[in-house]
Amino acid sequence: LIGGNYGLLNKTTFMPNPDYYSALLWNQLMGTGVLLVERRSCGPHLRTYA
Repeated sequence: LIGGNYGLLNKTTFMPNPDYYSALLWNQLMGTGVLLVERRSCGPHLRTYA
């Protein structure tokens, strides 16, 4: 990416950028719970997350 803006707040006004609201919504919808994942007959270099 060229010229990307990765800050969640505006650098001069400290107002939230649109990505802030996306991150906030994602956090509220997904929560902090982690599921147990079992892998069977997969290579040793495969990682699984849920």
